[in-house]
Amino acid sequence: MDLLIVAIVLATSLALLVLGRRARWSWRGLGRAGVVALETVGATALLFAANLALGFVAVLLGRRFTPFYASLYVVSDVSLLILSLLQAVILQAWRHVPRDRLPP
Repeated sequence: MDLLIVAIVLATSLALLVLGRRARWSWRGLGRAGVVALETVGATALLFAANLALGFVAVLLGRRFTPFYASLYVVSDVSLLILSLLQAVILQAWRHVPRDRLPP
């Protein structure tokens, strides 16, 4: 099953490479995109850790100061990882907006 997933991702990556070359996108641009992708992965990891920590603190404070019991598993939902990725993508896009093209 894992090999199937790798094969699917490899096939779509190769298709994107062919389409990008037909559109005359540069190899240097591909390298830069790889760097930005790695930066985004790192930002996702940091934001996910921060979101988890904040969630754990919120749950533990809720347990301490309210009569309700909340499980820590609530915070470890996969949606938190997806939202952390979205945060990282927005952060990267914001970082790469040219400052001279921003409206006043």
